[in-house]
Amino acid sequence: MAHLHEVIVDVLGDDEEPLGVAYHEVEKRLGREVHAREFLDAINHMLENDVIRLWETDVRSGDRSEVFLLTEDRGLPYLDEMGCGGDVGPAVLTLARGSLARVAAAPAWRVQVNMKQRRFVLETDVETEAEAIQRMHDTNPEVRFRIERRVLVGKRVRIKGSAVPKDAHESADP
Repeated sequence: MAHLHEVIVDVLGDDEEPLGVAYHEVEKRLGREVHAREFLDAINHMLENDVIRLWETDVRSGDRSEVFLLTEDRGLPYLDEMGCGGDVGPAVLTLARGSLARVAAAPAWRVQVNMKQRRFVLETDVETEAEAIQRMHDTNPEVRFRIERRVLVGKRVRIKGSAVPKDAHESADP
């Protein structure tokens, strides 16, 4: 679930986001469907730990109050396509980073993918290797990567391997 938490914080950026917009952006960035219950559980855990804040604004009066627990009956209407703008009925729910949000620095990494030769080279810092590999997969969901060689040079690592389109790989399997 930690990855989901990191993506939620990243989606929020420095601005508030309507709850539904944040939900759909999280799904887009993860490249998978996120069940509403999983999302609401993550939101509540993050609210409890002041990683994020949830605000409810009354559309008519403009009154704004902080929400400390997002129940299913309160949150679900905002997660469907109709509530994507955060406006469901007389209130708007928006998310913002909390005081304890840890904003991950972008890893110092670079990847070269040559689909013609079906090869890749990933260069990164040793400390950010796992994150760089995950981001390589996240940014190329249509490609199956197989690490074949890892070379350590000081605090940098160079990883080489094959890069095969997933549909080509699947059709090759019996």
